[in-house]
Amino acid sequence: MWIPTYHAFASHSALLAACDAAGWTPGPNGKPMPPEGATLVEIGPIVAPPGIDAHGVPVPGDVLDARYHVNAAWHGVEPPASFATSAVAPGTPSRSFARPSRPPPVEPPVPA
Repeated sequence: MWIPTYHAFASHSALLAACDAAGWTPGPNGKPMPPEGATLVEIGPIVAPPGIDAHGVPVPGDVLDARYHVNAAWHGVEPPASFATSAVAPGTPSRSFARPSRPPPVEPPVPA
């Protein structure tokens, strides 16, 4: 079973430092390469949805939380100690790994 955890680092650099402290080598693109049994999804700062002003011009959403957020999942491995201080409990976690259920099949009409 995969165990999800949620983290808010001070910055992207702080995430990279925590990964270095855990002994994870960066991949060819510079992103952290977690070990087998771990996965990371980088979210970044939490930003409100964009809007449209009174003149019809799009405006970016406000930054709600400037920390660098990461969703992680662990299977058969413990989260590294370097991730402990960044752990948070989101009020509304929204990451789901399940597919939506299919609608029930439509029954064909029965002839009279």
